[in-house]
Amino acid sequence: MDIRTSELYRLLSFEFGITQVGMREHCGATVSLWLRDSHIDDIAPRIDEGLSELFGKDYKEIRNIKMYQRHQKTVDDVNPKAVTNARENMHLNKRELADITGLRADDISKIESGARSIPNWKNYQRLKKVLRNDLLRSSSRFKAKPKKGKKTKQFMTFKNIATRGSKVCWETGRRIVI
Repeated sequence: MDIRTSELYRLLSFEFGITQVGMREHCGATVSLWLRDSHIDDIAPRIDEGLSELFGKDYKEIRNIKMYQRHQKTVDDVNPKAVTNARENMHLNKRELADITGLRADDISKIESGARSIPNWKNYQRLKKVLRNDLLRSSSRFKAKPKKGKKTKQFMTFKNIATRGSKVCWETGRRIVI
């Protein structure tokens, strides 16, 4: 997988909600060193150590980079109308939603109008949780699909409800396992 450092920095910034300036300052790298665009295997040791401290040793493994890219594409698939409808169904105004999620009210307004996408993965997760909706377009390939082959199981249960001295009596019921 051919990933450049500039793409990696952008993905990390989106995934973890930290600016590239914040990442660069944490690494103690100069602007020219930070802006040097190379393959991720050729990343400067100082930057590699700093990013490992921030994001963990496996931050640039292929499986994590693919996950960051999938998260980016998921947020790009958000339907602005779904955000508006979900907010209105929850009887929240933009300022109340902003207070709950930590976003600014004007950012929510721009997201709902489609002028701006959700800034990072954490903000998407907060919006999704508060609005109880995945916020994705109906044609999105990232929508959760029902699991195939998983059927509900029904069991017949019997319970002895007799007391001492009474006739034997059984109660039947059903237990459903999903």
